[in-house]
Amino acid sequence: EKNKILLYFEVKITNNKFEEELTVSYYKFKLVSSDGETFGGGFQSNDYLNNEIEKGNSARGGISFLIHKDTVPKTLVYHTGLDSRG
Repeated sequence: EKNKILLYFEVKITNNKFEEELTVSYYKFKLVSSDGETFGGGFQSNDYLNNEIEKGNSARGGISFLIHKDTVPKTLVYHTGLDSRG
């Protein structure tokens, strides 16, 4: 799209907290810009992140977001969907 760029991140996720297997997928990430705008879903890359992670293990993969050229990324957010109390 015009006036947009594809921003790529390589991320590593470690399941340090949850006893049950943690399902991690690129589309559960959100990117928040410095002005508070949120970009969701991400785009599949060749090495897209989509894994089941047992406690103590990690997964690595790519996440891409289509953002406006003048956007300043601030925070990458992932919601596990699991209760944080473990």
